[in-house]
Amino acid sequence: KTSGISTTPHWHRAVFYALNEYKNELGYVLTFAKSVLLERRIEFNIVSNTVVSPKIPEDDEVILHTTNNESISIDSLELIEEVNRNGSTKKFDLANNYWL
Repeated sequence: KTSGISTTPHWHRAVFYALNEYKNELGYVLTFAKSVLLERRIEFNIVSNTVVSPKIPEDDEVILHTTNNESISIDSLELIEEVNRNGSTKKFDLANNYWL
């Protein structure tokens, strides 16, 4: 269990981390449904608001965490995308449970 989930609003940075700094061929980018997170009272800790010099400022990192130490459930996800180092992507339809 972790104290939070590190996120970035920037697609290219999310792909960078999903592919382990481009060392892996395949990775996954998760997009959260902000409305669901807000409804569940998930907190958004904007790193640059609390850290004077963030290690990687271009990430615009936001840490998601619960106030009651519960897990952030999978139904908080809006989209799952499989990304490949060659630039190809594949989207997963969460509502119907199949790859598009």
